Amino acid sequence: MEIRIFVRMAGTAGIAGILGWAAWRYGLFFDSDAYAVELVLFALAAAVMLAGLGLGLEFGQGLQRYRSVPFWPLLPLGMAACYGIGLLSVPASYQGTVDSMLRWTAFAGWLTLLTLWWRNAGNRAWGEAAIQASGVFLLLGGWLGWFGWLPFPEIVLRFDDPELSAAGARLGGFLQYPNAYGAVMAFFLLRQWQGWAGGGKAAAALASLTAVPYAGALVLTESRGALAALLAGLALGVALAGQRRTRIKLVLGAAWTVPGGFAAARGALRGWNGGGMEGAWLTVAAVVAGASVLYGLWRWLEQADRQEEGLRKFPYARQAWISGAALLLLCGAIMAGSGWLGAAGRISGGHYGTAASRLLFYRDAWRMFLDSPWIGFGGDSWRTLFGLYQSEPYVGGEVHSGYLEILLDTGLLGLAVFAGILIVWVRRVWERKREALAPAAVLLGHAAVDFDLSYAGIWLLLLAWFALFAAEEEERPGLRRPGAVWVAAGLLAGASAWGAWAAWHGDAAARAVAAADRAAAPAAREAKLREALAANPANGRIRVALAPLLPQAEERESVLAAGLRYEPQSAPLVLSLGLAEAELGRAAQAEARLREALRLERFSRETQTAAIAAMTRLAETLRFRGDSAGARSAAETAVSFYEEYRRLVREVAAMRNPANGRRFAMTSAAEFGAAKAYAELGRINEARVLLRQLVDREASGWKEQAEELLRKLGDGPG
Repeated sequence: MEIRIFVRMAGTAGIAGILGWAAWRYGLFFDSDAYAVELVLFALAAAVMLAGLGLGLEFGQGLQRYRSVPFWPLLPLGMAACYGIGLLSVPASYQGTVDSMLRWTAFAGWLTLLTLWWRNAGNRAWGEAAIQASGVFLLLGGWLGWFGWLPFPEIVLRFDDPELSAAGARLGGFLQYPNAYGAVMAFFLLRQWQGWAGGGKAAAALASLTAVPYAGALVLTESRGALAALLAGLALGVALAGQRRTRIKLVLGAAWTVPGGFAAARGALRGWNGGGMEGAWLTVAAVVAGASVLYGLWRWLEQADRQEEGLRKFPYARQAWISGAALLLLCGAIMAGSGWLGAAGRISGGHYGTAASRLLFYRDAWRMFLDSPWIGFGGDSWRTLFGLYQSEPYVGGEVHSGYLEILLDTGLLGLAVFAGILIVWVRRVWERKREALAPAAVLLGHAAVDFDLSYAGIWLLLLAWFALFAAEEEERPGLRRPGAVWVAAGLLAGASAWGAWAAWHGDAAARAVAAADRAAAPAAREAKLREALAANPANGRIRVALAPLLPQAEERESVLAAGLRYEPQSAPLVLSLGLAEAELGRAAQAEARLREALRLERFSRETQTAAIAAMTRLAETLRFRGDSAGARSAAETAVSFYEEYRRLVREVAAMRNPANGRRFAMTSAAEFGAAKAYAELGRINEARVLLRQLVDREASGWKEQAEELLRKLGDGPG
């Protein structure tokens, strides 16, 4: 018995530890952080599967053994296969596609391990404790970070624009993104309400203590999407609650949490705005008062039920009245809080407003989807290609819809597979504990309008939730098929072995890049980046970082050109290669590369400026070598780049309220380079106009050079 309890505690601690570590490492948003966790999951999954194969497929669960491998946890391998199909074509990013395959393979291992572990009823009884522990860890981290008691990068995001934050600061938690953090807080908050309404004394106590802090943290994120997902999840939870009194208690608990949550947030904002410890004490007071009210209300309702004078004896009219009053209190508090946060202005304000900005992203993503509707573009497709499709110069490394991202990555095939997987999971939970679908719906619903699914940590949380409530208590007799079981176990073992190999190389490269970032000497940085490239040659970002450190232009060109095998449409890679070819004097190749870079990322000031400067320098070099025709051709290319850049700047300026997060505008460096190109072509008047503009507005760093060039052209600065 003692051994069983020890094993059970160790397993629960391990699950909580993985979820907590995933949260701490920025929710595993970055693949460089995810590799280590993936390695652990691959190793565990492969070990369990291989051990099971060696024992005739007997998988130990505490002191019980099972002779089967469940099929439904292996379904994420279907998504890994969809990304694998992308590798057979030419994906936008080979590395991004492999990383996506790694994630889905790791999800299959994680889900299978949890399912095997939670088949044991005793293990499963501890399962929610592991999940709740990770939620409390996320919650405490956010609150400690808000008051500055926990140093963590970007745990609170500061904004000067009221369209981005009414309070000037938004809580991002360990995830560093308020909307995703708000969705996770909403997930746990809804679960606290369910525990308060339908659980026992321990669940009610935990819910009473944590509901107000969860609600306050949600308010501090200022995430309207998370709030909407919470309300939708609450409505679903009420509909799925088994008993009428549970439904009423669920609404009552939610209604009486909201005032405390807003009070806690007000105290926190007071501390943020100079209130110091006074704000912290106000927050603590709101939490204590809210917990006391919630627990006292729960005790009163329980006592009334036992005396058969409570909610079960209320006539329908009185139940409806209580539910309606509670719902009005809930909605009123939310409206008051939203008005205090200035949400109305943020919802409708310009292109940064939620609806307008999302529609802009989705419209461009739809155009992208139409170019490869069946199998998509592979992993990281939007991040790699959005510059080619964006209609306005917004900042948009994420498409802000998890399902749209899957559609772009894997096409209709992948979206259909993903939908089928979700249907299987939802059906299993529906058959066993359908009210558990409500918290999951919060995360899945919010993912439709944001990039929560880009966080592997959120996926681990969601999959743990599905596994907890979908696992079989025991094997159903007659369902065991030895051949299929062997295939399933072998498939996961093989996939995990491949994943461990790929993740090991990815992790080695990531560690070498981190060491390069810490290196002070250029030689040491170059050595570490070479090491990283040797470990993971498909990573184009490593090649772009290494190229400027290489002393020979020929080697730079060779390193960058090799990267096109993996990322043929990477704008940074193509630009760097074009610059290297321009330095080598290869005019035709340089022009072609730079034009392609401008096509891939036309709204980048840096790319536009670099292309003009490179061709202008090449024109000067060729003229110095005596190649007049080549110099003129290079200068004409530089001028054509500039004129297209100028036309694009005017196009953006003519837009009504453009989404110009990239601050796309003409640069002084581009104007100076164009002036030199005009002069090279003998178009002196056009060169003088640009140079005088630089002088008149006293362009920083360029006024003196413009004056000098004007003198060379026979014209003074006046």
